[in-house]
Amino acid sequence: MTGVFSLSKPRAFAEAVGAAFNLRVIHEENDVLLEKN
Repeated sequence: MTGVFSLSKPRAFAEAVGAAFNLRVIHEENDVLLEKN
């Protein structure tokens, strides 16, 4: 995977990785978690 992601938008990065690798993205208070489907 290649791309340009803003350091101030980690959720956007997590969503892109999740979509590319079929992972579930979980948004918690101060965390973004990636989990196998």
